[in-house]
Amino acid sequence: MIGVVPAALLAIPLYHYSIFEMGLPLIAFFLNLLIFGAAVGLAVSGLVLRCGLGAERLAWPLYAPSPR
Repeated sequence: MIGVVPAALLAIPLYHYSIFEMGLPLIAFFLNLLIFGAAVGLAVSGLVLRCGLGAERLAWPLYAPSPR
């Protein structure tokens, strides 16, 4: 929310576009993002608990962005 709200507020005067007009679909989108993030977190935690610290090699690419 720290990054989305200022960007959304800047988009109104700069691009004449407001995401706040979307209403309910916008709330559903952010709810889906939260649920997906929790699911990925549970899956990675379960993988580390099941396979041990060796699974960290599989867990880090899910969280860390790839360097370019």
